[in-house]
Amino acid sequence: MKNTTLLVVALALIALGAVGLVATYALGPDRPPTGRTPPGRYSSAGERIFQSGLDAAGNPIPRSSLPVSEGFLMMGGGGCASCHSSDGRGGTVSMMMRYIEAPNVTYDALVKEGFEDDAAIRRAIVEGLDEDGKPLDAMMPRWKLSGTEANDVISYLKELSDR
Repeated sequence: MKNTTLLVVALALIALGAVGLVATYALGPDRPPTGRTPPGRYSSAGERIFQSGLDAAGNPIPRSSLPVSEGFLMMGGGGCASCHSSDGRGGTVSMMMRYIEAPNVTYDALVKEGFEDDAAIRRAIVEGLDEDGKPLDAMMPRWKLSGTEANDVISYLKELSDR
């Protein structure tokens, strides 16, 4: 009798969970018909790219990196904030059974680190080169940003410094 009651309760909870999932899917945010991820509402193009890794049309911005870091980004999704945190101040990130220290990438922190200007920061984001022209950690993706997109991200890094 006790086992039967537990079974009935368990089945009811499973059914309730299934109904919740169906309702969430049916009533959740609309998805574009192309299957792309919606870009969301952000205060700027730079914030959208930094937080989500999506372009203006809602498509993931292409990047190149080691397969292990690419796999992490594909599974977790997202942009720079996936590792550097939503405020850009970095921290410890668990990635594929290891921990990495993602640095603070606010504009002021990068300048203190030795990145002399926007062009040096752009090289880090797009080419994966540090302030001395040496390769950054292989876990850092090389984002294939247009000139405008790179400028938008750098502008957003400046905004993060002011917060």
